[in-house]
Amino acid sequence: MPYINVAGFSMSYPAFQVSAGDGFSLALDASGKVYSCGKGNFGRLGQGHTNSLNTMTEIKWFTNRSLKIRKISAGGRHCIALTDEDFNMENPKLSKPPRAFAWGFGYYHQLGNGRNEDLLEPVELVVGKKGVKH
Repeated sequence: MPYINVAGFSMSYPAFQVSAGDGFSLALDASGKVYSCGKGNFGRLGQGHTNSLNTMTEIKWFTNRSLKIRKISAGGRHCIALTDEDFNMENPKLSKPPRAFAWGFGYYHQLGNGRNEDLLEPVELVVGKKGVKH
């Protein structure tokens, strides 16, 4: 996958995925770290507060839990991230499925955790036979 140059983005590894929402952006670097900047209301930046940020800032919530992210997606005011887990193509039953995390604006239940509240930090979504648990 080609790397992306992001202006003003100083980091140890190049960005290889970016996603933009309503007034904010996410970037994912090659080491699995996620960064955010822009409008912070509703917790859409995943930084644990609602302050806006002028420069890309690492979402340390993932790093503090030794989680490497593989994919990011920004909605209008919310985000989803998937972890980087190994997938066994020959025997999928031996695979460890990726973990999904959501944060940001949740009034319309779009965060998938069964609640209609904003999340200032990522929360893991657990999918089971009865739906999503938080």
